[in-house]
Amino acid sequence: MTQRLFAILCLATLATGCASAAANFAVLSSRPIPYEELRDVRRAAGRVEASQSKWSILGMQLGRPDWDVVLEEAMSQADGCFALADVEAEASSWSAFLFGAMTFELAGTPLIDEGRR
Repeated sequence: MTQRLFAILCLATLATGCASAAANFAVLSSRPIPYEELRDVRRAAGRVEASQSKWSILGMQLGRPDWDVVLEEAMSQADGCFALADVEAEASSWSAFLFGAMTFELAGTPLIDEGRR
């Protein structure tokens, strides 16, 4: 009985770990892009990054990261940004025994409309 329990615990430990998935987008925005109103669009010099994590305890998720919140946080880092270009999105999670976390990460180049600034 003890050996069986030990084997189950070892397998459970090996089953927990990291997992991640990635996606790439040419242009990403959380709201409609008013193409007819855009005047002088340019790419910002640098990239912006944002992430959000939520914990899990005893296998129960304490909330879930929200892609819209992560995108809005990234866009708010550049003044006048209405969308992000060349976006890399990554979702990752980990768990270790009783605790774990899920994280959404986003990085992209801000698109800025100088005419609406």
